[in-house]
Amino acid sequence: MANVWRNSAVSIDTEDKMRWCREGELYEQMFVEKMNLHSYLSIQINPEKTNNPMAPDLWVPGYGLCDLKAQRTPFFTASRYGISPNEAITLNMKDVIRYRELYPELGIFFWINWQNNEASNSRFKPVDYKWGVYFATIKDVLSLIDTGVAKTHEYQHRKQPEGEGSRLQSLGMNKEKNATKSFVLDCNWLHPVISSETDPWL
Repeated sequence: MANVWRNSAVSIDTEDKMRWCREGELYEQMFVEKMNLHSYLSIQINPEKTNNPMAPDLWVPGYGLCDLKAQRTPFFTASRYGISPNEAITLNMKDVIRYRELYPELGIFFWINWQNNEASNSRFKPVDYKWGVYFATIKDVLSLIDTGVAKTHEYQHRKQPEGEGSRLQSLGMNKEKNATKSFVLDCNWLHPVISSETDPWL
């Protein structure tokens, strides 16, 4: 884990993978509960996760196996990739590599709820509050990536010396298994499932 807290605007150190994994499990349970109450979808935790924690998060009739990506912090520098920070989300390259190989029919739900609208660096403008649930298939995402529409962002602080952990680097992660690169996506490229000007699940 890094010794320096890289982003004071979030409640968990960005390099603390185990805590983020536990946080992700809580988000999964909350997402299933709220979507079943407040949407037309019937969602359950994928039963396979009992024996395989790396299995896709959800089972959704009509959608099949799906993963959940809960996005809580805006990507304030997204404009360098031609996307408004108000609409930008990220998807880790290491996940895309795994999906492409193991789950070519996967669906992805992106649950966006900005917890902080201002960057820790005052050089970046605040973003508008955003809440919404969006959907895309991995095929949709791969089309954006393979045609060069979705750009790659590299996390400079996670780069490793040339040759060190080369196999992990080829899978988009460092020796701590944290993502070294992400693809930058625009919410306007995704299918909106639910949107709201405020958090409707409070």
